Amino acid sequence: MNPTRKLLVTAALTALSFAASAQNTGNSGTNSTPTFSDRNVEQQRRIEQGLRSGDLNVREASRLEGEESRVNRMESRALRDGTVSDAERANINRAQDRVSQDINRERNDAQRGNPDSQSSRRMQADVQRNVNEQERINQGMHSGQLTNREAGRLENGQARVDRREARAGADGHIGRNEQRGIQNAENHQSRQIHNERHDGQARNGNDHRQSWGNRGDNGFRHHNEHRQASAYRHDGGFRSGSQQHSFQQHSFQQRSYAQAGGGRRGR
Repeated sequence: MNPTRKLLVTAALTALSFAASAQNTGNSGTNSTPTFSDRNVEQQRRIEQGLRSGDLNVREASRLEGEESRVNRMESRALRDGTVSDAERANINRAQDRVSQDINRERNDAQRGNPDSQSSRRMQADVQRNVNEQERINQGMHSGQLTNREAGRLENGQARVDRREARAGADGHIGRNEQRGIQNAENHQSRQIHNERHDGQARNGNDHRQSWGNRGDNGFRHHNEHRQASAYRHDGGFRSGSQQHSFQQHSFQQRSYAQAGGGRRGR
């Protein structure tokens, strides 16, 4: 290879390497990197799936919800001042890792649940709402609708809901009155999420860089771009941006009770 051609090839390879490096840097903070709220959604979804498949019984799921409550409180305390330190992030990561391991262990042990029982169906409905609420918090943080302090307050509210579920299912049964109390707490949390996401406060650039990512996630979609694309309804579904303010809480509550068998007697 002559010197001129060798120089051109070297220059081309250098340019390609630089482009790849720039692309990787740009992608290092995308939504593929899990965050606090991303993992909260995933953990709740795994609990709900375990109940539906029978891999988890009510007592096992209630223990896991107790662990979720403790993690939510840790997140709330960390977000209280608007930033998350490296030490706080590491502690939350370890706590979430322990919950993940416990979910896996409980779902793969010899104990089985009856997904068609009244108690399991009630808890399935409760945990599904946990998924929905955590998804809405997650969306609010990624879009910039929620500041870190607002997200911290909401995670504290979610911790209270999870704690109620843990107490209700500790004996392996969830009655109608217990279900009603949990649903009332969920309704309050849903209203709080709506209010915080629509109060005009928005995450600023400094929040983006020093906020809540589990493993250094700095990637966020633009707030207006996200709102034009889609927005969560109060029942966890999607609506177009023009319909974002429609409130469907009452119909969701009715569906939750129907799914949980709340209108029938028995446990």
